Amino acid sequence: MKTVSCNLCGADLKSYYGKRPVAVPLVLGHEFLSIIVENPNGEEFTTDYNNQMIYKGDRVIFYIIHFCSTCYYCNNGLPQKCINQQKIGHSVFSVLPMGGLSSFNVFDKHIPIFRIPNKVSDFFAGTLTCSFTTAYTALSTLKLGFSREFVVVGSGLLAVFLCLILKEKKATTITVVINDIAKASVFSKAEVHEIILLEGALSRKTMKYDCLIDAAGDSTLIERAITDLTDFGEIVLLGSTHPVNDIKINPEMLVRKCISIHSVHNYTPKDLSEALSLMEKMYAKIAFVENYCADFQFSNVKEAFQYAKQFNPLRCKINFAM
Repeated sequence: MKTVSCNLCGADLKSYYGKRPVAVPLVLGHEFLSIIVENPNGEEFTTDYNNQMIYKGDRVIFYIIHFCSTCYYCNNGLPQKCINQQKIGHSVFSVLPMGGLSSFNVFDKHIPIFRIPNKVSDFFAGTLTCSFTTAYTALSTLKLGFSREFVVVGSGLLAVFLCLILKEKKATTITVVINDIAKASVFSKAEVHEIILLEGALSRKTMKYDCLIDAAGDSTLIERAITDLTDFGEIVLLGSTHPVNDIKINPEMLVRKCISIHSVHNYTPKDLSEALSLMEKMYAKIAFVENYCADFQFSNVKEAFQYAKQFNPLRCKINFAM
């Protein structure tokens, strides 16, 4: 597979700047789009996860976890936690480099592959392997549906996609708590009901809502949610993929209020397939998000990391020469 483009995710930035421990050697990058340059055994075409034919030159994404298919988790439909996994862009490579910032990647033929429709841009195709599908998967864990009041915590692309999907699902109200005032415009464009700066949320004596979705790893608001949530409230944790502060939880309050806590880390191939279908359906409504990103050529990848750190766009997209 030849890499077409790779988005720099927040995890890439944390790894690059030493805020997220990683083993080496590895190639960063997991939000990326490729084109096929060689099918298995030199065949003319292969088929993707959804049984579509794929030929050389077609735009594709892959399930980013190489899984064994034989361990306890794989046998129970949870390949994202495969004991023997190799996660593209996160794991040490043994023979061939694998990661979105590599010009080429070689994948085992049993790894799920997905053909990308023409109308989906390179940028959005990349988000399917991380942020968009993670948002979709997180909202799929909810027990009581969307006719409720939601609070989303986070200023990044994951939080944006959470809000857009909640809007699509006709959530009663969507409040977003951000720590970067520069991001207010994108959430306003996403038509959330209220935008609150983190300091403002913390200063409020109480906030009543039905579901908190944390896309930032903010321990303070997670801890406070136990008090703020209504009965049968839900907490969905996504953002704590880097070291965060501990929180205190009162088990009695959890029990008496029947609060559920869900955590989501990675997703299944089925989740990715369903997220791709949802993206196609929503595409006209979410296309504006790409305007909040920055483009760089692969030859300037170091400058892209520096730009991302200094200006904090939703994403920096790295384009490879074709």
